[in-house]
Amino acid sequence: MIEDFNPNRSPGRPLESAEDPLARALNELIAGQSIGRAGASSERETSPFAGSACPEPGEWSRLASGAAGSAEIDVLLAHAGLCPGCAGSLRRSLEMFSEDPLPEEAAEIRNLASGAVEWQHRLAIELARSSHRPFPPKWLKYKYLWAGVGLAACLVIAASVALWRQHGNTPERLLAESYTHTRSFDLRMPGAGFSAVVPETHLRGGSTGRESAKLLDARAGIERELERTPDDSHWLQLEARADVMEEKFDPAIDILDRLLAAGPVTPGLLADDASAYFQRGTASGSENDRATALDYLRRADELAPGDPVVLFNEAIAMEDRGLVMNAVETWNRYLRFERDPRWQAEGRRRLQELELKLNRIKSHESRMERHLANPQAMRSLADDQAALSALDEELSSTRLPTLLRSAFALPVDRSRGSPCDDGCQAARSLLQALGSSLERNHHDPWLTQFLSPDSLFQNPQFLQAALFLGQAIDADTLGDYSGGQRWSARARALFHDLGNIAGEDRAEVERIYALQRSFTLASCHQAAKALLARDNGFAWLRIHAATLDAVCDTGPGAASANDTLFLRTLQLAQDHHYALLELRARSGLGGIAAESGDVETVWRIALENLHRFYGGDYPPLRGATTVAGPAFIEELTPRVQLSLLVNREAFNLFALSPNRAIQAEQRFALIRAAIRAGSLQEAQEQMNIARTETAFAPGMKGEQAESEILMAELYLDRNDLTAADRMLNAAHEHMGGEDNFVQLRNYAVARGELELLLGRPDEAEPRLRRAIVEEELQAAGAGAQNVVFARQNRELYATLAGIWLAQKRPGIEILALWERYRLRILGQPVPVCPDEGLACLGPRLERVLSRFGQHSDGLSRADSGEDQLLGQVLLLDRVLLYRADAHGVAWSEVPFRKEDLLGAAAALERVTSTPTTSQQSVDQAARRLGNVLLGGLRTSSTAGDRLLLE
Repeated sequence: MIEDFNPNRSPGRPLESAEDPLARALNELIAGQSIGRAGASSERETSPFAGSACPEPGEWSRLASGAAGSAEIDVLLAHAGLCPGCAGSLRRSLEMFSEDPLPEEAAEIRNLASGAVEWQHRLAIELARSSHRPFPPKWLKYKYLWAGVGLAACLVIAASVALWRQHGNTPERLLAESYTHTRSFDLRMPGAGFSAVVPETHLRGGSTGRESAKLLDARAGIERELERTPDDSHWLQLEARADVMEEKFDPAIDILDRLLAAGPVTPGLLADDASAYFQRGTASGSENDRATALDYLRRADELAPGDPVVLFNEAIAMEDRGLVMNAVETWNRYLRFERDPRWQAEGRRRLQELELKLNRIKSHESRMERHLANPQAMRSLADDQAALSALDEELSSTRLPTLLRSAFALPVDRSRGSPCDDGCQAARSLLQALGSSLERNHHDPWLTQFLSPDSLFQNPQFLQAALFLGQAIDADTLGDYSGGQRWSARARALFHDLGNIAGEDRAEVERIYALQRSFTLASCHQAAKALLARDNGFAWLRIHAATLDAVCDTGPGAASANDTLFLRTLQLAQDHHYALLELRARSGLGGIAAESGDVETVWRIALENLHRFYGGDYPPLRGATTVAGPAFIEELTPRVQLSLLVNREAFNLFALSPNRAIQAEQRFALIRAAIRAGSLQEAQEQMNIARTETAFAPGMKGEQAESEILMAELYLDRNDLTAADRMLNAAHEHMGGEDNFVQLRNYAVARGELELLLGRPDEAEPRLRRAIVEEELQAAGAGAQNVVFARQNRELYATLAGIWLAQKRPGIEILALWERYRLRILGQPVPVCPDEGLACLGPRLERVLSRFGQHSDGLSRADSGEDQLLGQVLLLDRVLLYRADAHGVAWSEVPFRKEDLLGAAAALERVTSTPTTSQQSVDQAARRLGNVLLGGLRTSSTAGDRLLLE
């Protein structure tokens, strides 16, 4: 055996460690070279590496650390095999870089052939024999060959360790390993392995000294790099990622927002910033932060649609926002790209939980229909008090028509009365049980009194009234609001003649709902007030009427009063345990918050509603109307991707309800959101469906024209002028015969923008000018609403200002046009100009500007020191800037997209409203916005002058 070649090894003695034979062999090799120097001198004299050709000491360190190139390695190894002194230098360098390997490194080394103990033992024996036995000169070259092999083996091992350590100890890797070791939140970190979520160990922004060693090592490495290059975006991003793991969310957001603003925008930056916002929102309770996180993740998804980390986090954020349908779609996409079976298992588990909720919602309508499908089902439900208690509110409202048709069918032969068959008897039994359930569970006698006395069941007038009521409820449920008004009015009249107060009030509530849904708000408010004044003690009718009254009241001070009214109805709904009315009242509170622009409150109310909705078994319409609140408010924020997601969710929920009118309305809302987000294909697909629906519902042509105008604006934004022109022509055709000023205004603005881009301002000017004159005439008698109308028509004034600038009209006339708009939104009257003109404020403005060049004592200023007025007008693709002083008005243009400018303004507002934001971030956001709004204007103000900003 090979062990016998080692004469110094005692029988039974174990093999030495893997390192000892190599070290001893190298020592013996060096010693043997020293002894045999004389014998080999003749051969070494011919070596190209002899004498003064020895490398510098630093070269051996580079070789041992793995920093040398492949060609350099060959030369150095060959030299070390011939030169004893350099072989010693190499050994010392190897010892310097041969710290104990980490477990991962040791495992990698064991996979190498040179890492096997037997291989190393054989090599050591060969090296030892070659160093102690004299070799004939002709074999001397083999001795050097074996020495080179030994050194190469050592180098392979050292290089493997160095490369492993270099890869395994990067800050990115250390951060990922730290997350894997202690995963304290749901979201994933790039490169991290799977681990279960553990409870957080300390508070936000706090420190308990429990941070893992890997996290501390990563932080140290990042700081070292930032000391060398403090503005390096890569290391700043890693610093922010470490901040998130240490729960220092404010500085992380500060860094990442700055990097995103500076660009380029990458999926990694968006995902890291989303994590910071999401975790800060979770810690602080900020709905706005977590909504921003989802918007960023959706943007990252658009840039990297197959990234499993982005998809995982996006689906988590969707769940957090209550967007179950969106989350199901995203989890399914995630499972197609994820390869780690443990991460796949978590995604699959979450998907299954959401699918259970979604399937319950999707099957709700069919399950309710089965309860009323036949006499046996109705009798079974009437006898099951517990099951009936869970369904009594829905059965006595939207499902009531089915029971009324079955229980009170009109007689074919009125002279003989109406024989009540088995289905009729079962329906009447269920109605009686339902009335008892309402009294028992909700303390509400309305249905019991509606059905009393039994003798009414034989009265043809009652039968007719009951059927009219059922038809009214069905019409409103399906979106036929004119039919709902008609049938409910006829039912109310018949119930009034019968003295059936409960029936009369129930029919009136249905009529009020139809008025509200058809936006006849004044009549709705008046009818609701009258009904509430009677207060006949019917809880469901009173709560529903109060909710409708709050929606329909649009008078002065209505917002605050309606907020209080919704709170009272919410409390009543809770007191009487009417879950559907409770959801409705909360949605009303969300609507009030949306009208005031309170994004935080809208989301908080909506999420509370959605958690209750998905935790129960309710009609899909209740969830859809809840999501409609955030869908509305997100149209007012720069979060265009989130707006699209929320509108998709609302539309998909509305599609599960039978109300086709609401579905059509929401489809157009989805089209608008897709256009705003730049999702042209989705918008076009929905437009094609809308055209088909319009063919069967001529009343929807106005909505189609509105969407075509929006599509034209998207094409304008993309500079596809031919497609924009085609869409505007189609919209003009669908608007034929319509007297809808909103559409006419939007069409005029879009057409003006198109002609401005085509360089044909003269063709657009008359249409825009006439639209403004007509709007001002309509708003003249509107009182306080004049301000609202003016704000809604801002684009008319702005686009016409751009047209006048392109026509090279005098600067004072353009400013006079804009001054009309400014005065109107301040609630001040504007003069009517002759010949439908809009510049008659010019002389007044000139007089005001002439005073800019005077001191308060009337003395003239020097030309270099005068007051100035600066302002801007925002268009779709440009910003018009003006500077006005005593010498006149000068206008200029800055090409900048409207969405980008609004985003820059929102970013500035966000950073200035956060106390922990660094001054550097505030300066950066301010410069970005200031360069657009003021960069094109040159001022010469001196101390003491006033700079007025409009």
